[in-house]
Amino acid sequence: QDLMNKTIPEGQPCVETYRQQFEKMVRFIGEYPAELKIFRSTTPGWMKYGNFGFSWPTEFVQPFQRSHHMVTHINDIAFDVLANSDNANDIHIMDGFWTSLARPDNTEMGPRNQIGKHMVHPGVEVMDAMARKWMHLIVRSMCSNALDD
Repeated sequence: QDLMNKTIPEGQPCVETYRQQFEKMVRFIGEYPAELKIFRSTTPGWMKYGNFGFSWPTEFVQPFQRSHHMVTHINDIAFDVLANSDNANDIHIMDGFWTSLARPDNTEMGPRNQIGKHMVHPGVEVMDAMARKWMHLIVRSMCSNALDD
């Protein structure tokens, strides 16, 4: 709860704040007594404003925070923190980014594909693939001896 109530220190880039808070979260999860610990990377539709399929004029630059490249950067930070953390060895990683990057199926769009605040969510196919991955990780963690025999 303490992490959620923090504000970004003045002048500190939000990606640095994300790294610091993610490091704290990984330490917490690493110490948490759980049978299965999974981190799912962020999906490209995570941004506040969905921007797939819009008519971006060639002279108009898409801001970093409205691009899937920001999510790639956030995920890279998360993967780096997990790889270099002392107590993250038992945290499994499930990809949510590449599974959903090419499939912004449920994109709110206007008649002219105007730029603006829109919602983007992956469709049934992506959610089905993610559900299968979750199920595989859960079953593998509970029954790996039986499955490997």
